[in-house]
Amino acid sequence: MMAQSRQTKALEATVAALQRRWGARAIYRLGDTPESDVPVCPTGLDALDDALGIGGLPRGKFSELIGYGTAGQATVAARVLAQAQGGGQQVAYVDVGATVDIDNLVRCGVCLEGLTILRPQGFTHALAMTGDLLRAGGVAAVVFDRVHDLYLLTGSDAHAAFHRAVRDWTPVIAHSLNTFLFITEVSAPEVYPGDLPLPYMASVRLAFRRLRWLQRGARVVGYAAEVTVIKNRLGPPHQRVTLEIVREDGITME
Repeated sequence: MMAQSRQTKALEATVAALQRRWGARAIYRLGDTPESDVPVCPTGLDALDDALGIGGLPRGKFSELIGYGTAGQATVAARVLAQAQGGGQQVAYVDVGATVDIDNLVRCGVCLEGLTILRPQGFTHALAMTGDLLRAGGVAAVVFDRVHDLYLLTGSDAHAAFHRAVRDWTPVIAHSLNTFLFITEVSAPEVYPGDLPLPYMASVRLAFRRLRWLQRGARVVGYAAEVTVIKNRLGPPHQRVTLEIVREDGITME
């Protein structure tokens, strides 16, 4: 009995140490199943939060927003940053292609004083900078904008670096409960290469498709976009919602 007690205590200490490193949900004993409530960061768009089934995008995990052109992925990412800032926390935007729309961030409620923008010199440099940022801590949410030229990325040095980075970042964001969003540009989800890490490593994957432009008279005031939940480890997959994103009075609305 004493030997069994020592083994139990040793196992409990090992599990606790692994949870501190990898997150409480990475390892647990069957009798100590963690609470079913998943920590989330709301998008601020009720229809999308309802479709996700958990009230937003998960903290401590990767989410991927997939689309092409103006389809709502950057707006949803900006809304998430604004929601993360609601508690007075800092957020970061990794501007891989130097294309960040500051005006859109402000319209979506992002406070620039609480925003750090990273301007890397390329994709692999962006991975290195992001890793340093995550390990330093202090940010509640990160948007990585963006993963593109997917076929060029496949099989290259950047491809190996991407796999390594996502693997290395997983325990870091699990421990810090960081809400990490990748924006991925593809012409359609079906052309997405299967050997990149995000289809396997992201807990939530959303596909965005612009349906139509919204007009008032001759003036384009926004657009309607369909969002499909193509993967959801924490809620129901294959849900679809239509968002109407209107730029009016500095507010983005459903």
